[in-house]
Amino acid sequence: LIGGCRMSELLLSGATSDEAMTALFALQIDGDPKQRFAEGALAQAAAFDEPGAPERTCHHPMRDMPGSEFIWLRVRDTAVHAWDLATALGIDATLDPEMVELMWTQVEPAAPFLAASGMFGSGASGNLPPEATTQQRLLDTLGRRA
Repeated sequence: LIGGCRMSELLLSGATSDEAMTALFALQIDGDPKQRFAEGALAQAAAFDEPGAPERTCHHPMRDMPGSEFIWLRVRDTAVHAWDLATALGIDATLDPEMVELMWTQVEPAAPFLAASGMFGSGASGNLPPEATTQQRLLDTLGRRA
């Protein structure tokens, strides 16, 4: 999450995909991780709030996209990692249902491309029952297994 915030700042300031990925993998997290995340989240928000940020082209590793699309990628990434953390900690991992519904409308059409990217494991498992919740469908498509 801290690295994603830093990567967002870089991409919104014109960094190439390679530059952003290099910074992400070289990131050293020292000090209080919660404090580092709070600082990173504020810096990321400031980068998205800059004049022209929605129109700016971000050279994301997945593909080039405008800032107005990239922000939704960051929302999804943060939400999914919140689920990851809650699951790892054994606490309630229920995401906001309205946010899940909105994210699903964005993810469902892209499911085949997401699986092919390799960034989400093998993608959807194909093993969900018909009564699966939207959250289960979203997470499964993004390579998460309960």
